[in-house]
Amino acid sequence: MRKIASYLIITQLCLLISTVSFTNPIQIKISGSLSPAIKTNIQNTIQALEQQTNSPQYISPNNLANMIKKNIITATSPFGYFNPSITVSHDYHNFTCKIKLNTPVTLQSINIKIKGAGQHDKVFSRYLHHLPIKIGDRFSSQKYQEVKDTLYSIAANRGYFKTKMINNNIQINRSSNEANINITLITGKRYKFGITTFSKNMLAKHFIHQFISYKIGDNYNNKLIQETTLNLNNSGYFQQAIITPDISKTKNDRLPVHIYLIPVPKTQYKFGLGYGTDTGIRLTTNITNNYINQYGHKLKFTGQISQINQSLSSTYTIPSRHPLSHYYTITGALSKITLNKNKSDAMKLTLGSTHLYHYWQTIFSINALKENYSLTSFSTKANLFYPQLHIQY
Repeated sequence: MRKIASYLIITQLCLLISTVSFTNPIQIKISGSLSPAIKTNIQNTIQALEQQTNSPQYISPNNLANMIKKNIITATSPFGYFNPSITVSHDYHNFTCKIKLNTPVTLQSINIKIKGAGQHDKVFSRYLHHLPIKIGDRFSSQKYQEVKDTLYSIAANRGYFKTKMINNNIQINRSSNEANINITLITGKRYKFGITTFSKNMLAKHFIHQFISYKIGDNYNNKLIQETTLNLNNSGYFQQAIITPDISKTKNDRLPVHIYLIPVPKTQYKFGLGYGTDTGIRLTTNITNNYINQYGHKLKFTGQISQINQSLSSTYTIPSRHPLSHYYTITGALSKITLNKNKSDAMKLTLGSTHLYHYWQTIFSINALKENYSLTSFSTKANLFYPQLHIQY
């Protein structure tokens, strides 16, 4: 019996030696010629193992070393290194990993096919000719995912809303360190713009349509949606425009679009108080009526009062058929200047036409001016009628 008891004690000691309960958190150190991205990914992957002692279970150091190796291979594989050499040594809860990445897996072939209506789309063709990956590159799961995401993004932006990726695989040969990428994308039909509706606002529908960059029957293109959004936001009539294509209501490949418009206040007020050495204290005010009528006409009053200068002007703005780039103005102004014993009263009427082209602004106007001067030694009157051209970049 004593021999049996001694044998059992020795067996239990051996089991205790072969397993360790890590009462302190383990620490895993990594060494080797690693890029920052790969090293970070390895650290993130094995982080859970460093918390192993949070559980009461016993674990063999050798088993833990094997787990560390598997996690490191999992972390290096997305960068093309499927066969790294890993040496793990340990001293109780301290583990040291020496990593040699070895030869990476490179791309032997890239087979991407576009089928359906999109196979002749120039945007797809252009992208396939300028892929971020090429034969001979080291395999990268991130770039592979980028290619897939970009194909889906092009499809959505170009109106291929029923796109499916029916073939999507990577064939990796670890012995030869070669990879083959195979992707087949079926775009289906391309949708076209349908009827555009608007939320309730104070402007006529035909006037708002002048800011829209597409028309019914055009092929859907998200760039035209973005351009229309920018046009409406820059029109001066809306604080925000939210454009929503409604694919659930599509009929005969026509995609209806709804535009939700948040208008600017009908009347806007601006007041300012300043001081100048030549004018003294001055008060300025601007009052703008943004919605004179449903055709986008505006009326703005501007006034300035100071010790030597009082002026009042009003500008009536009439949009043309291209309101973002061309509009007409009618401006009337009154001014009075008093400096010591010198006085000047003026009335001015201006008819103007403003054109905007990229960063250029051209203003052509016809002006009628009536001015009375009263100086210390004499008084005079002036009546002028003259054209004016102003070009600004």
